[in-house]
Amino acid sequence: TTTDSRMFDGSEFDDGGTAGTHGGFLYLKNTSTGDHDIYFGAVADGGSVTDLEGNNDADRFMTLKKGEFAFLPWDYTMDITCDAEHNDATLEYWVFNRSL
Repeated sequence: TTTDSRMFDGSEFDDGGTAGTHGGFLYLKNTSTGDHDIYFGAVADGGSVTDLEGNNDADRFMTLKKGEFAFLPWDYTMDITCDAEHNDATLEYWVFNRSL
């Protein structure tokens, strides 16, 4: 399995704006050539990163299978974490800042 990691630290993106007004959007796509799932979680800013592969992890909010993608709003009020079931898993991502 892979090492769990803090993919995005919300405090690094925070522009001092109001949640829901400022913030941005995330585009995430599992571009793995093999059949490898990628898991995503959310933790409080600076919180502990957990193993997201387990079915009972309360921080896990999404799984992307090979070829799947997600486009979602993000208020920068938490950290986004990532874990994959195999070291060969690959991910394409973009952050779009909605700064006003």
